[in-house]
Amino acid sequence: MEDNEIESAVNKSNVIDQAPVRKVYDIGDKATDFNLQNVDDKIVSLKDFNDAEGFIVIFTCNHCPYSVAYEDRIIALDKEFKGQGYPVIAINPNNPESYPEDSFDNMKIRAREKGFTFPYLFDAGQKYILNMGGN
Repeated sequence: MEDNEIESAVNKSNVIDQAPVRKVYDIGDKATDFNLQNVDDKIVSLKDFNDAEGFIVIFTCNHCPYSVAYEDRIIALDKEFKGQGYPVIAINPNNPESYPEDSFDNMKIRAREKGFTFPYLFDAGQKYILNMGGN
């Protein structure tokens, strides 16, 4: 590595170290509520789950192979924990202009094909994921 490459890497490292850190929720923290559109076209809010003790919130999408690989596990989580008061809520925060596979229409198709047993919500504008500390 040449001196100018090392200096560039160090400068980039310093910028990253000085970047503001968002609050990250811990298990048990009260999450900020939302109003997001579900694949059934209804608006969903945490307040809609009157009997919930808590939630399993998963940020996922259609295009990522890791997300797709976990879909059966997510369905199993919902089946196991929904009855205990901890329903799964899946949220797709991706911009469909960047990832057309993640469009709302494609979310509907994916949820129907996989038989999702939980809300699959579209975070248009990525407002909620940023609020939750995601990036």
